[in-house]
Amino acid sequence: MRHLKARLMSLHTLAPVLALTLILTSCDRSTPARVTAGRSDTIVVNNVRETRLAAHRLSRRGDTLSERPMLWRQVGGDARSLAPEGIVDCSQRGNVEAEVASGDVAARIAILCRPIMMLYFTPGENLRLRGGPVPYGLTGVGRDGQPVLQIAGTVVLTDTSVVTLADGQIIPRRVGDAWIRVTAGDCDDYVPVTVEDPVAALDSLALNRPYEESLEMVAGEWKTWQAPPGLAFITLAGDSASLASLQLAASRANCARLRLVASGISCVLGDTSRIVVRNTDQKRKAMATLRIERRISTSGPSARRARRSSGNSETSYCTLMLGPSAD
Repeated sequence: MRHLKARLMSLHTLAPVLALTLILTSCDRSTPARVTAGRSDTIVVNNVRETRLAAHRLSRRGDTLSERPMLWRQVGGDARSLAPEGIVDCSQRGNVEAEVASGDVAARIAILCRPIMMLYFTPGENLRLRGGPVPYGLTGVGRDGQPVLQIAGTVVLTDTSVVTLADGQIIPRRVGDAWIRVTAGDCDDYVPVTVEDPVAALDSLALNRPYEESLEMVAGEWKTWQAPPGLAFITLAGDSASLASLQLAASRANCARLRLVASGISCVLGDTSRIVVRNTDQKRKAMATLRIERRISTSGPSARRARRSSGNSETSYCTLMLGPSAD
């Protein structure tokens, strides 16, 4: 009985201590020790339209606390509209110094306004299965027509069986097509990614398995090829002088010129169709690479997909383009 009374007295003495510990622990988990807004407390804004800024409340242990309203105000930098709830107008390039507060805890935040009207995703060409990893990147063009190198965007794959992303590179895995969702500023669109494996003979031509041949044509020479029936894109690549003298056509086929490729045609080939290349220069030879690729009509996950670089912006806020910028 004496031992039982001693144990009860000990528990009675420890109860306030335990309660105080629980209260302190609860406070530590719910009371912010600091407020942060990303790496180095810097936010890059690429939106032309007004956008809501994001900040996070952290406990003393560094845990992210539940989201609660925070108060924003501008304390320096270029004159911009910054609402107390964190909605900022970054339609013009500039820098803003702001303070964001949660209760008694506040932090200084640097806001870099870098609005983009056009976003370029590279590479814009097809990848080779045996070509190894290819770096990818995002660059923008602002409303002032100047390059924007500070991009806060995301790049997400829709199918990792064709390509994977790692360390800023696209890694081909198998022949096929995939889509990459690119989001930055007001741009949110899908980029087509194709992995191809060229064939050595025209009769092996298939989807994502193009045929390529280096041409060295003497003055006035003609060459012809017979490809399997179906829709095909046929292009010539080389120096401007050679391309000026080379004439590309297809006989007994329904063809149209490619809009964004100077020396290219799209043809529906039949059993008797022939692809023809002629060197019209009667004095000099011409060199180029002939490429024939099978095409089929495909639709991607977005009704409006990224386009090859043409230099024309068609949307009010942001257009996503494939390939390097003109600058």
